[in-house]
Parts: sequence; structure tokens; C-alpha cells
Amino acid sequence: VVKRWTGQTIARAFEMWAENVVELARQRRVVQAVVQRMLHGRLFGALEQWRAVCREESRAQAVTSKVLKRWVGMLMLSAFERWRENVWELTRQKAVLGKVVNRITHLGMAMAIDVWRSNVEEVLHAKQVV
Repeated sequence: VVKRWTGQTIARAFEMWAENVVELARQRRVVQAVVQRMLHGRLFGALEQWRAVCREESRAQAVTSKVLKRWVGMLMLSAFERWRENVWELTRQKAVLGKVVNRITHLGMAMAIDVWRSNVEEVLHAKQVV
């Protein structure tokens, strides 16, 4: 009876041990799965954060590029306007200078005609006196 009882106790103890081993293995797998999910969750979160930063960086570059293009365009337009105004001013000054040259030229001709007329009058007056 004692041997049988001892054998049954040992057998029951072995079965409990075997069940505990199986349960501990199951718990270990569950814990590993939870840890893997946590790690993957952190990795996924980190990856998503990195992607968000990349998207923001790309957007910021696009905005900066657009602003720079607009700024350069405004500078070019301003430079063109100044060039156009300078061309207009130079054209105006050239026209004024042409008028001045014409007046000086005509003044010289008018003075020459006056001298000629004066000489003709003197000659005619001299012929009348004689």
C-alpha cells in the first residue's frame, strides 16, 4: 500500500511538474509575444514618427522653394522695372539733347543769315549813297 501510495504520489507529482512545465512554456510564449508586440509597437511608432518628420521636412523644403522662387521673381521684376525706367529716361534725355543740338545749330545758322543780311544791307546802302 505504501509503495503504491508512494508511486501514485510520485506519479502525481511528476504529472503536476509536467503540467507546470507546459504552463510555464505557454506563459513564456505569451510573455515573449507581448514583448515582441511592445517592441514592434515602439519600432512602428518610431518609424511613423520618422516618416512624419520626413514629410514635414519635404513640405518645408517645398514651401521654402516656392517662397524663394517668388522672391527671386520679385527681384527680377524690380530689376526689370528699374532697367525700363532707365531706358525711358535715357531716351527722354537723348530727345532733349537732340532739341538742344538743333537749337544750337539753328542759332548758328540764324546768326550766319543775320550777318549775311547785315552785309547785304550795308552793300545796298553803300550803293545808294554813291
